[in-house]
Amino acid sequence: EFEQITASMNEGLVLLDKRGVIISINDAAKRLFGVNDSVVSCNFLTVDRSVDMSKGIEKAIQGKHSEFHEERNGREYHFVINRTEFEGNIVGVVILFFDVTETAYAERNRREFTANVSHELKTPLTSISGFAEMMMHGGTPENTVIDFSTTIYKAAQRLITLVSDIMKISELDEGANLPEREKVDLYALSKEIITR
Repeated sequence: EFEQITASMNEGLVLLDKRGVIISINDAAKRLFGVNDSVVSCNFLTVDRSVDMSKGIEKAIQGKHSEFHEERNGREYHFVINRTEFEGNIVGVVILFFDVTETAYAERNRREFTANVSHELKTPLTSISGFAEMMMHGGTPENTVIDFSTTIYKAAQRLITLVSDIMKISELDEGANLPEREKVDLYALSKEIITR
């Protein structure tokens, strides 16, 4: 029953005795480590020699909880290693791992998106705030006020466009239809960015 239950798990599960010998290994773990049933009764070091794994097992034997991320075969995994006890004595170690590739990818994208948005919003806001502050204190010549007002207007328009783009991205995340394509003159766009 135990083997049938663990065989259908998406998560990898390895049970070791207190000497580090494999008692049980489910199908997901066999796939990750590239082994078969013949590894049962072998020391886990014959299956995996990664430094993080060895340290994690060692910590678990000492009674400390261990967790780490590791990339394997182009995918990212989260490993959790704990010791098992019976009446206060160590009887073995449990290694459980999850494929967190999609979650890690989404988190990296979220951080990158937040950093980009913060930078893109800060630039026009700095212009608006700076020029408005100069005008607020008075004494600014009329022709300069027109220049400042123009810059403030353009920065505000840029903010409106950015907010609109963020809303479109949010809609795309929620499964909305792809936006319409439009041709962009990269030379003119580059010039505009340099001027800004």
